[in-house]
Amino acid sequence: MNVAVSFLSLVAGDVIEKLGDKGEDVSELHALFNEVKADPSKAYTYLPLKDVPQFDMPGVKEIWLNLLGIVSSEGQTGGTEQYPYHNVQIPTLNVAGWYDPWLRLTFHTFQNIRDKAGSSYAREHQHLFVGPWCHHKPTRILGDIDFGPLAGENGSRAWEYQLAFFDRYLKGNEIDIPCVRYFTMGENTWKDSEEWPLPDTDWQRFYLHSAGGANSRTGDGSLTRDMPGEEQPDSYVYDPSRPVPTTGGKGAEAENGFVSGPIDQIHVENRDDVLCYTTPCLEKDVEVTGLLDLHLYVSTSCKDTDFSAKLVDLYPDGKAYNIADGITRVKHRNSFDKAELVEPGEIFEILIRLGPISQLFKRDHNIRLDITSSDFPAFDRNMNTGNPTGVDSKGIPVSQTIYHQTEYASYIDLPVIPD
Repeated sequence: MNVAVSFLSLVAGDVIEKLGDKGEDVSELHALFNEVKADPSKAYTYLPLKDVPQFDMPGVKEIWLNLLGIVSSEGQTGGTEQYPYHNVQIPTLNVAGWYDPWLRLTFHTFQNIRDKAGSSYAREHQHLFVGPWCHHKPTRILGDIDFGPLAGENGSRAWEYQLAFFDRYLKGNEIDIPCVRYFTMGENTWKDSEEWPLPDTDWQRFYLHSAGGANSRTGDGSLTRDMPGEEQPDSYVYDPSRPVPTTGGKGAEAENGFVSGPIDQIHVENRDDVLCYTTPCLEKDVEVTGLLDLHLYVSTSCKDTDFSAKLVDLYPDGKAYNIADGITRVKHRNSFDKAELVEPGEIFEILIRLGPISQLFKRDHNIRLDITSSDFPAFDRNMNTGNPTGVDSKGIPVSQTIYHQTEYASYIDLPVIPD
């Protein structure tokens, strides 16, 4: 949502300029545009979202409704496009950051071109480069974390890798460059691989546990390798008028007043509508590199809602830094194209994709999983009505339940890299 508002603000400015060039009176549009440019919250907090006045102009309103999923670019509800990967005939370099909002898409593109490109040459010469950054140039410090001298613009090896790619494929120089170069956060160093996922990955399943009181960081939630028995589920109330605020995560360096990247989650984890599941203190360093998928058994008291999650590195001093995050809208749990509402009180499974990471969790740290139902304004608030996105002027509070017992074992698979 935050990214969409920033994008629409740029589009709106361009539209206004073109209308002015045609001799139209754009004074009122300028006033509206300046409002949202100075205070983006006027757009993303406005209800209903479909009627944001700052975006009510030709060429902008249609894009806004498309971003909300109300209409597609063809004027139809929903719709997705399959990219013609078979048309790719040349080597490509895919560049992303671990806190880039398009991180998952970058990995998806890389893998699909390797599998489906139109020539063996293209399939065998795809490259992936990932650093500890957001959607901007390399930086040593992101959010609350200093990733060390190798991460900064001068020492990141970013330019070295990219120049080597072009020297090889444009100039024809005989240069040996790895297929994948990635930065392992926590260890703060670069690593190379010819495969992704890493071939020696040890997938370890961690299950959610509690005695029914995992609410907040002081609750009794735990995360272990043990299969759960007959345990009490955890519940909380999600109120759209009181959403969990976006605290770090994926985005630009500083976007609409929100700082992206790893930020201490203490204020978020103090809330009773955030469930925290934490491993025991680690007895040795644990590297987690690969794709993260969280499987949850849930129920809700409404027809549609959201469930969101964060993987967190808990330090010995109590600071907790977000590593990866994701969110699932229940009505799109099976398909982005088709909405499927649920029966209130029904127990069902959802998948929350947290995306790829490379993080070294150090000895005496803990791995934590935070679960709630909002991350605003990074994502729009689900109003819990079951109506299409963007049409509600008011939301309703609902009861959310997370299950972790023998027949409803919620878990996350961690791609652990052996020593």
